[in-house]
Amino acid sequence: MTLPPIPVSSMPAESPLPKLFVPARYLMIEGIFALHFTELLPFFNLRVYIDTPDELCFERRLQRDIVERGRTPELVRQQYNATVRPQA
Repeated sequence: MTLPPIPVSSMPAESPLPKLFVPARYLMIEGIFALHFTELLPFFNLRVYIDTPDELCFERRLQRDIVERGRTPELVRQQYNATVRPQA
């Protein structure tokens, strides 16, 4: 299988070439949409969903946004309460 390069909108000045992907016996796929696309489900031998408590999700987000994104704790709380928490 050949993987396409990253999307044009996020490409650096020197564009990467497509990479040849050779799966191993086991392949782990993760992400919020990993189980969303029903056409992919027949390719999965095992499906696992880990439901993390909301408090832990918020603590991880808080730490990440402060350290990696330079946000203040108050800004993180406001954004979480306005956009994430209502969907939980």
